[in-house]
Amino acid sequence: MVYSHLWMQHASMLKEHQETLDVGLHLDWTSEFAVQAGHGLSLSKLMAMTLLKHLHPNEIKRIIQEQLDLFEKTWGQPPDHVDGHQHIQQFSGIRDSLVLILKNRYGKHAPWLRVSKIKQSDFLFKTWVITAMGATELLQLAQKNEMAHSYTLSGVYDIRNQTNYYPKRMKQWLLSADQGTIIMCHPASAISANDVHGATRINEYAYLSSDAFNQDLLHAKVQLARGSTLYQTQL
Repeated sequence: MVYSHLWMQHASMLKEHQETLDVGLHLDWTSEFAVQAGHGLSLSKLMAMTLLKHLHPNEIKRIIQEQLDLFEKTWGQPPDHVDGHQHIQQFSGIRDSLVLILKNRYGKHAPWLRVSKIKQSDFLFKTWVITAMGATELLQLAQKNEMAHSYTLSGVYDIRNQTNYYPKRMKQWLLSADQGTIIMCHPASAISANDVHGATRINEYAYLSSDAFNQDLLHAKVQLARGSTLYQTQL
């Protein structure tokens, strides 16, 4: 999230792992950082404005280009992938501009795109909304433009609900994962100030850094891999 005041600090921390993981742009229209940057909207308002085509295409392109510029200025190279905060990368209008910009800017070396198409086995009202806001359309755009992309997204649950038993859910996600599935997670080793989801992030981190997670991977016969390794070979 390149508008965050923590981006430069966190980018420097990631540098030593540059050869072992993908680092991507988390396109942002709805966070407090986007509000401070001058274009931020609530998620519901952005949904309405994109569906009604009330966002000007030139302004959408300007904001996408600006975030790519900020990413490259700090990271020193293009992002490995592009996704979006609250899945806004696949909203109407935004997805079209994003695909066009990535294709023109990077050509055959464009970052791979995360498509937030939720598996039917993970169905919740929340997952239905995420998929309905443009997953199929973004997938078709990526395929039409011969851009690397993911297919399905898992790991969605109500992060506000502390009664969700994360290890049990992860076991289910791993067992149902097809090749190339992205399992979304939000771990943190410490609770940041004013983070209402801090305790949930701690729970995720504790499990994902444990031997139990490694055992669950083995049981499900799942191997973790970089997206650029999985998706760039499609082309």
